[in-house]
Formats: sequence, structure tokens, C-alpha cells
Amino acid sequence: MLVMGATTSQPPPPLILYTDALSGPTSGGEFGLGCYLSIFGRNFGTPSGMGTTTKVFIGGYEVANYRYLGNSTVADKLGIQQLTVQVGSLGGKSNVNVSLPVVVSVNGVSSNNNQKFIPTNGSVLFVALNGSDSTAAYNDINKPWRYLQNMAAYSGAYFAMSKGDHVVIRGGVWIDCNGLNTNWIQGSREPYTRAGTPFEWIHFTAYPGPINGNAIEVVRHSTPAGKSGSIAGPESAVPEMDQHTAEYWSISNLHMDVKAGADQDAAPINFQYSQGPFRVVNNELGPWIAGSSPILNAGGIAGAGYNTKILGNHIMHIEGVNAYQNHGIYADPYSSNWEIAYNWIHDTIGGSSIQFNDAGGYSNTTDRFGTLWIGFVGMNIHHNWLENAKKYGINFSDQQETQTGRYDAKVWNNVIIHTELPPLRIKSSQPQQELWFAYNTLYNCFTAFSGSGNAYVRSEALGSGPGVRNKFYNNIFAFGPSTYSETEYMYDLGSGMGYVGITEATSLNLDILSTSAAVNNGTKALPNGFVVTDDFMNRVRTSPFDIGAFEYVSPNSPPPVTSPVVSPKPGTSTKPISSPTPKPSTKVSPKTSPKTSPKSSRNVARASAGSMTVQICYLVAMIATVMHCLAL
Repeated sequence: MLVMGATTSQPPPPLILYTDALSGPTSGGEFGLGCYLSIFGRNFGTPSGMGTTTKVFIGGYEVANYRYLGNSTVADKLGIQQLTVQVGSLGGKSNVNVSLPVVVSVNGVSSNNNQKFIPTNGSVLFVALNGSDSTAAYNDINKPWRYLQNMAAYSGAYFAMSKGDHVVIRGGVWIDCNGLNTNWIQGSREPYTRAGTPFEWIHFTAYPGPINGNAIEVVRHSTPAGKSGSIAGPESAVPEMDQHTAEYWSISNLHMDVKAGADQDAAPINFQYSQGPFRVVNNELGPWIAGSSPILNAGGIAGAGYNTKILGNHIMHIEGVNAYQNHGIYADPYSSNWEIAYNWIHDTIGGSSIQFNDAGGYSNTTDRFGTLWIGFVGMNIHHNWLENAKKYGINFSDQQETQTGRYDAKVWNNVIIHTELPPLRIKSSQPQQELWFAYNTLYNCFTAFSGSGNAYVRSEALGSGPGVRNKFYNNIFAFGPSTYSETEYMYDLGSGMGYVGITEATSLNLDILSTSAAVNNGTKALPNGFVVTDDFMNRVRTSPFDIGAFEYVSPNSPPPVTSPVVSPKPGTSTKPISSPTPKPSTKVSPKTSPKTSPKSSRNVARASAGSMTVQICYLVAMIATVMHCLAL
């Protein structure tokens, strides 16, 4: 558990990082005071201050009441707080469909105001295990629906909800799979499509408990054996006109797991063939137990769509079978412009932490809506803690099926730890590639031998050419006690010596020391359009920046939260890792004759000819590199 650091004479102001619902009703609901809104960030104060020292204003109006202030689902790693309120009228009908700024005030000091909320004319629908679909009523907490979706009777909240509505689920363990295709709920076809709009999302969330109760009800859906999953977008077989369902859906504050023997794509959240967008915030997803399933090829979150946001989720213990195709997050073809941020993904023993995969060569083809999809473009991956993956940390793969498209991504302020294979893999045959990878910290990765080449960054398929512009800026690549002894950083690249100086790497406190070579050396300018202003803990970076995910903070200016500590691998002890003895075969300098394919060697030669600075650094029994800028 993270604890708050010592305060100074001027505590840092509250900082809002994201919210769960972008819109919602401001009338109806419990006490006639509209929907609930959860706000996530830092420096929100203590629960005893809800409504007194800690207040929330939307469009300048104070919210009606306060329900919860405490840890978010990722607090143990990222230290992010959650503040849940009931919004109230917010000025009434005159503000419907108007984007209003959300502000948290602590002791009179206001937060940033760049997060917005849009009042709607929607309703609040309550769903409970003791509810009844025949007597349920809109906006009445005492008359809830029983089912989210009951296809046998065409009943449940799904068939009653509309754009701008909030569906609030009461606590308990749910095993219902009465929805379409044995899901808990799935976007259906005409005349039963259900979708929101950019100003009127449909939102699913847990009941936040009583006023000032500080007790959000725990809603857990468990997918049983032989069933398809929890929340899903449209199926592939429906006509094109029916695909506009499950769009502008947002999901928050739920717990979803999958029991042994469930269907192969029984993801807790599966966008399936939705055009999107989805917004997935502060959910606990997993464990997913493989059991007797012959194949599993989805993830904690999976599917396709455009402009999706995956923020602050705890995704853990996703099992797989021999092919290891079950991932933490799995983006399918026809996905672009995603933001994946502030997530804690660990123990992905069925695959990779984050995967983008086009196995069929769909780039430069039109989707079922007539939209041209050129590839995985506009992907922003930042402030994630990725730990213990069977395969890769982040994997971009299009399987060499086509050479007509493009991929591009910005990846910054992430921590990647203990992957069996490369923490970053690029297997792309696209002639246009632009991966910008900056201010990340990678430690104790590549723990197993791979015949494809052992390296922290591995480029496969079309790794060179005039359109390939994959660049790396100001990252820390650190070998650890479990790193395979013949692992490279980027094959034959590297020069220079220095001490990286990390506070306590063996317990995964990756803050850097004042003596570190990383301090003030993150000076390689990022490309136009790529701006990094903070570190992993949202501390403001001061010029000159430090290398890696963490800015150095002096003892007299403690960070707002302590740095994260190690998560045990499944079935292991929770006690901290002791300082290890170096592996006898570990080399201090990069290799001069890596075992790579000719194509990989050409990539290395091209990179070696470019402008770069690489440092090899020591700390206790680990070897680290501090990488500035490198072009594959």
C-alpha cells in the first residue's frame, strides 16, 4: 500500500488526472440529484474532509453530496486517489449538453480544470440481485431491474436504457450470463441497438454507497465455465447497419473475473467489433483461470474500435494455454487513437501485458462502416506499471501479412518489469512506422532465452527503410537478477560507462539517486508534437529533465507518494527480493557479435550509424543502460 509522503509548508495542489463518466443526468436518480461521478488524481485530502475541506465544483456549481474519498483500484502502484460524488442539478436545464469544467478544491486551493462533464436529459437505472424487471422504475433506487440483459424475455436494464443514461449496479457476486451470446451484457442488433452519442454516453458503474459513507459497493461479475464474458460490443455476424451498437459506452468501478473453462474470448470487457469509442476506468479485471479451455485468445480488455480510453484499471492474473494468446490488453485490427494510461497490469501469465495484433493483413482496408483503416495509429501509452508478463511488455505486431499501411505510437512514463521476452517488441511489416519511446524505465526483463534474439528492444520484420522512424529518447534500460545472461539492450549498440544510481532496485523503488547519471541528462529533444511534462508519479519535470520514468526528488522535497514496491509472481512469497548475486555469465558491456538474423543485423548497422548515446551502468548486482535517442 502506498502512503502519503511528508507534507511541506505549501502542500501540492489537487491534481485531476481523469474521470469515469464524461456525461450524465443531473436530475432523477437517488434523491432526484442525478448521477454519480468519480474523479481520479492526487492530493485530494482525507475522507474526513469530504464536503468540508475537500469540495468538488462542476461548472462553478458545488456538487450535491459526497460518497467516497480513498484509494483507486491502482493506488497500490500509482498512488492515485478516487473521489466520488453525486452531481446535483448543476444549474438546471440550461446547462444540458454543455461541457462544464470539473474542479477539486482542497483547503481553498483549486485543481486543474481541463476535465469536463456534460449534463444530459437521461435517467438513472438501478440494477440489483433482488430486483425485478417487471416492477423496475427509472430513477428509483428502491425499484431496481434484476438483469442487465435477459435475452430470453427481452428484459433488463439494457432494453430500458437509452443515450445519456447511467446504469448503476448494486453490490454482490453476479454470475448472470443471460445476455446475448451468454454474456452478462452485449450490444444487440436492430431493433435493439443501444448506443450513446458524443454528448450523451451510456455509463455502467457500481453504486457508490451512502452519503459520506466512504463505502463503494463491491460489484463482482464472474463468468462461469462455458459462458462468453461480462460486457461486450457487437458480434461479427450482425448486418452492417446493426453494428452501431455499444458505441459511446463507459464502464467504471466494477470487478470482473473469468472462471476455468469459459469460452475462448470470454474477456471481462470485450469491445468485439464495435466502432467505439469505449471508456474503461477504474475496474478490477481478473483473475482469468484457464482450466480446460482448449484455446484462449482475448485479454482482460480486448477488441476493436476508435478513440477508446483505458484508464486506471487493475488487470491481473490473465492465464492462457500453450500459444499464450491471452493478454492484459489486446487490440484487434480496426483499432486506432487509443489512450492506455495509469493502468496496473501484472501477472499476465497467458501472454503479453499490452498487445496490438493484426494477423490478417487488414491495414489499408475498409471496416464494415466504410472507414479506411491504415493500421494501429494514434496509440498513446503512458503512466502504466506493467509487471510479470509471460511474453512481452508491449507488442506491436502485424504478422508480415501486408506492406501497405502504417503504425504510430507514443509511449512514455511507463515502468516495465520482469517480462520473459523483450519488454518492447516491434514485429511490423508496415512501410510507415513511427514509434516514439521516451522516459520509460525497464528493469529485470527478458528472463528467458529466445531464439529470435535476446534484447530489451527487438525489431523484427520490416525494421528498416526510409519510412521507418522508430526513436527512443531518455529511457533507462536496466538488467536485473533474473535477466537472461546473454541479453542485449538493442543487440550490438552501446558505448560509455556510468552509474545509473537507483534508490533500491531490488525492492523496485526505482526513484533515482542524486548521484545518478540519469539526473539532468534527459536532454535529447523530443520530436514536434511529443510533449512530456511530468514523471510516472505526475511530478513536474524541471529542466534539464532526468532520464527514465522518475524525476529525482531531493530528500527535502519528498514526492507526494512513496514509490511502488514489488508484486510477487503467482505462488511466490510477498517478502522483498534480497540483493542478488550477479550471474557469472552476465557481461558488463554490450556484445559485439549478437546472435541475430541478417535482417536484425542490418537494423543494428543502420541504428549504429545514427546519432545516439548509450550508457552502461552498474547498481548492486544489476547492469543498466541509460538510453538517450536511438533510431531503428
